[in-house]
Amino acid sequence: MTTREQTDRAVLLKATDYRDADRIITVLTEERGRLSLIARNARRSQKRFGGALVACTLMSIQYSRGRGDLHRLRAASPTRYFPKLLGQLDRVMLTGRVLELVRLLAPQDEPQPRLFAETLAFFEEMGDTEELESVALRFQIRALTLAGMSPNLQACVSCGARPQEGRAAMFGPVKGGIVCRACGGGRHLLSGSTREALLAAKQGARAPFSEKGREQASVALAAFASAQLGTELSPMRTRT
Repeated sequence: MTTREQTDRAVLLKATDYRDADRIITVLTEERGRLSLIARNARRSQKRFGGALVACTLMSIQYSRGRGDLHRLRAASPTRYFPKLLGQLDRVMLTGRVLELVRLLAPQDEPQPRLFAETLAFFEEMGDTEELESVALRFQIRALTLAGMSPNLQACVSCGARPQEGRAAMFGPVKGGIVCRACGGGRHLLSGSTREALLAAKQGARAPFSEKGREQASVALAAFASAQLGTELSPMRTRT
């Protein structure tokens, strides 16, 4: 290994075919955050990459840094698979939405060890649960919180008025949180129990969501994330 080559643990966020045989991948690494890498001849030879460049795989990568944002992937080997995530359409869909969110939230070439750990924890939990939407929702608000984009669920973002404990509140995605009626209200209604579950999830707790709460939270959070990130994101739902 030359002095310019580095190793790290990584998970694949996105892969795009490039030219005749190459592939450009986006990964979340443990030590360097989000990186873009070009894997030369990845579509022709499996020797250097050993089946690692697939979704829902923890891999060890060896790469050399480029002068810009695109680095060269030298080798990759799988260290852990999460096959249960690929065995059911609903799991595949929600996991894909989570990985897209991670790709959008993680800054380029900036360490994100907590987000990396949360992503691996999501893989583990998502593979061993039937509460798919709840797990995806908890990860979504946790990831937004770690990225400094946490919605305000405790007080009106305009005047600071707090809703009564256990009472429903209106949520404004563009304004970034709940908005009281006196300040114009918001597009979405969150019940008291839904707000409490989301607030607990922000702290890393496995808070339960009712079926109605999952619907409320998934639509509101998708609208919030879309507004904050400037791109349309789908709700963490398995059905419309």
